[in-house]
Amino acid sequence: MMEDIFPDEVRILTGKPTIALIAKQSIDWGGVREMAKWVKEHRPGCLPVGYDPEVPDEAETYPPELHLPPEMTLFPHGGLRDPGGDPLDPNNRLSDNELLAELAGRKCYDSFGTAAGRRTNAEYMANIMGGVDKLPEDVASDLIQREMRSGDSAPLVSRLQRAFAQTIREERDRVPHASVLYHAKMTFFFAGLSRRVSQELMRNYVGADRDHEGSPSQESTRFTFHYGTFVAPPYVVDKPDALAAFRASCEDGYGNYKAFIAREIEEFERWNHRTPKGMERKRILEASIGVMPWSFETSFIWTTNPGALTKMLIERDNPVADAEFARFARALKEVCVAHAPNLFPRFVAEMRGSRP
Repeated sequence: MMEDIFPDEVRILTGKPTIALIAKQSIDWGGVREMAKWVKEHRPGCLPVGYDPEVPDEAETYPPELHLPPEMTLFPHGGLRDPGGDPLDPNNRLSDNELLAELAGRKCYDSFGTAAGRRTNAEYMANIMGGVDKLPEDVASDLIQREMRSGDSAPLVSRLQRAFAQTIREERDRVPHASVLYHAKMTFFFAGLSRRVSQELMRNYVGADRDHEGSPSQESTRFTFHYGTFVAPPYVVDKPDALAAFRASCEDGYGNYKAFIAREIEEFERWNHRTPKGMERKRILEASIGVMPWSFETSFIWTTNPGALTKMLIERDNPVADAEFARFARALKEVCVAHAPNLFPRFVAEMRGSRP
């Protein structure tokens, strides 16, 4: 029986973890229409000219994949990444998470349509988050280029000092309104992480929804037998001797794990004349996992939001962070930017600069 459950050899993972965005927020446009009716009643001048939420949506006359609800007129860009681009191109459609965050910001001031004066979702989100779409080195480069092109006769160093001081004052006075990001939920599937790093993630980033938010559902070590896959720390990946020693340690640990379970099941069957089930089996498995190296692979589902993700990714994609956590953070950052770039302007700017 045990031979059918456990592999003969352990497997060592040395590359990127598995990260998949499996769910994200979806806007109910009928509900948005009800909100717009309230705005029409209380502040009719705040709705775009020509939009009437009392007029029913004729969605049935369009194929679902081509339909843009009338409520898209609440945004000056009409729900498109590039308002001048092809409205039928699915790659030009903004995600509901990006639209929801902008809608939340606009509702704060009942500022719909062109009232805010910004054309694109990317511009709106970068502005509402306090200009975090530029890295410090980008700001410095822009200032230097501007001053070199100016006709000011003052020495360049003096002009740069003055320009930097003015920029610092302007940025100090900018108040980010990143709270709108907490509406945009994102649910991921993670695998290829060690149990150790998963606990670092949960130790630091499970908490209040508006701060270190994360809602995990992790695979159980009490209900499932482990399949003998381990995650090598990045430190040993390029060191053959260290990697071999790590593998040997995992083989020993996994062997102890299998032997513990086999021994306890055998003893239970000898005394009870049947196979352990339910809680009896769970007691054996929960005890057995204690002999496993903490680098065994785990998988879990994690729900969070772009605000919490941004905080975590800034802190963990960092030279002083745990190396496996940093590798995970870099991979997660790529997935986030691919699915909702306008909610992660700081990281879009990083990737434009090809930061290693």
